[in-house]
Amino acid sequence: MDTARNSDALALVTFDAPHGPDDILLLPGRALSFGRGADCEIRIAFAPEADRAVPRLAGRLVAAKDRVLVECADALGRRPLEIRADGVSTLVSFGEGHSPRTSPFEVLVHGSVRANVLTVSLRRPRRPSSLQTSDPPTETIDLRLTDIQRRILEAYATPVLKGLREPATHREVASQLNYSVSFVRQKAYEIYARMFEELVVLPEISERSAAIVEAAIAHGLLVRQ
Repeated sequence: MDTARNSDALALVTFDAPHGPDDILLLPGRALSFGRGADCEIRIAFAPEADRAVPRLAGRLVAAKDRVLVECADALGRRPLEIRADGVSTLVSFGEGHSPRTSPFEVLVHGSVRANVLTVSLRRPRRPSSLQTSDPPTETIDLRLTDIQRRILEAYATPVLKGLREPATHREVASQLNYSVSFVRQKAYEIYARMFEELVVLPEISERSAAIVEAAIAHGLLVRQ
């Protein structure tokens, strides 16, 4: 989990760490390295056993104006990176780069057993109103959550909506909805990423389930009972 301010970031990168889902912010003018090596900001495929098919340095994510450039590390004999955006896959070979126009998009680093997936969510730029008026209409938030994401958000929020201080735990939500703990935790990170994309002001809370509940209530997306 990154400690930089999410309001300053261009993109949020979600990935699977040994302890479960994690994320890190990409700030304007910065770059994030990813791979198996200990020096990478986004470290993948190193535990519980190292996947030696994944390079120590697989590539970099570079903040370039309002886009993210995916660079493949310059080394021969390695598998290309795969980028998936809008259902289309693009292979990026060593020394090359690609910058998808859509958000979110996925970067796949293929290993010997599975693909390690980085999901890149770009913050939506604020668009000036096309209406020539001193009193433009109010912007509203539409997260476009799936039914499953919506049910999981509501399940996390239920105790808080009833007046308690803490949201439901991962285990409580999983038990209530008949999902695994890892599944509901992953969905909490997905919801957090959607809020990030849609310019929702997110609290600086390390636990993503608590952050999405607080943000949803503060923005009127959920109503206290």
